[in-house]
Amino acid sequence: MLRLTSAHRFVAPVAALVLGGTLVAMAGPLDPPAGPVAPTFKTLVEVEPRIAINLTNTPGDVNSLFRISQPGSYYLTGNVVGAVGKHGIEIASDNVTIDLMGFKFAGVPDSLSGIITQGTTIGHNVIVRNGHVVGWSQTGILFSNSLDGCVVEDVVVVGSGNTGINIGTEGVVRRCIARENTNAGFGISFNSKAIDCMAIENGNAGFTVSGASEMLNCVAVQNGNNGFLCNSANGTVFTNCVARGNTGGGFQSFSGSVLQGCRAEQNTVDGFFGGTSKIIDCEAIDNDNDGFHVAGDSLITSCLSRLNGNTAANDGAGFHLTGSDTRIEGCSAVSNDRGFDVDGPGNLIVRNSAASNTVNYSILANNVLGGIIAAGTNAAAINGSAAPGTIGTTDPWSNVSH
Repeated sequence: MLRLTSAHRFVAPVAALVLGGTLVAMAGPLDPPAGPVAPTFKTLVEVEPRIAINLTNTPGDVNSLFRISQPGSYYLTGNVVGAVGKHGIEIASDNVTIDLMGFKFAGVPDSLSGIITQGTTIGHNVIVRNGHVVGWSQTGILFSNSLDGCVVEDVVVVGSGNTGINIGTEGVVRRCIARENTNAGFGISFNSKAIDCMAIENGNAGFTVSGASEMLNCVAVQNGNNGFLCNSANGTVFTNCVARGNTGGGFQSFSGSVLQGCRAEQNTVDGFFGGTSKIIDCEAIDNDNDGFHVAGDSLITSCLSRLNGNTAANDGAGFHLTGSDTRIEGCSAVSNDRGFDVDGPGNLIVRNSAASNTVNYSILANNVLGGIIAAGTNAAAINGSAAPGTIGTTDPWSNVSH
């Protein structure tokens, strides 16, 4: 007698179904739906809805390697090398965005500017971002001063024959570096706002500012002239900016400005120089001339000036007031050639301290000041919760020498 194992009992019914033609397909109906079959792929425009910058899409002219004449979003597809006697990209339209895609956009000797707008009326609302603009014989990125709404962000500009980035009215420069732009060129020149930018070893000033502008978290290091230069009395707001090791001054000609949380260190001239300004919580350290030099009509509070004016060729003050109607309060001058040097009348000098300067206070007649107190010192060490005071006065307006 034939005996079926468990495997036979499973295979046999399946085989019977197959042989009997009754096995049901599990993949659904085989008949296609009615109507034409539509493609499911995406077009190139849908995948990359921008225009590649090349000789086909953006052909240049006698002045430019590439020329953009229509609004839109454009991008590089690789590194680019410029040509003698030509700009890299000439923008002849408003409302243009250029993404350098992280590539190197390089000039050659005797090339012109890297990226430039056409004239003073075309090129509003232009954005350039994300790449390296290197070695152009003129300006790296140049937008006319009369253009507004322009943005340059996340771009490194190196080795231009003139200014690194020059952006027009109401423009924004954000997270950019301008380095080793030579001759009379500045690192970054702008007329509205610069945020998180650096200017390093440029031939002229690191940053130049025109009009009422704002600078936040910017750094100027070892430039061939001033770190930050204001060319307008309309004033700029500087917040948390640093000028270090510049051949000129740190912050220069900042009339009408507000400076808060800024630092000027090891500059060849003054740390801060200007007038009619508000200076709060700033530091001037080891500059060759004055730490703070203010012409008049200003407010200086809670600032520190240390080690300024002590070079063999120069003497300088921690705080130098050369005009009238400035209030200086709550500031500290330490180890400068002169601590507080007031050469103009009608200023208010209160609640300051000076220590270890060659001369702590040198103040012209006809100023208003709290008394200057030579403070004593505690006679013994203190270990506890109370001790006698050593200032020697209860006058809250007094200035202190110690």
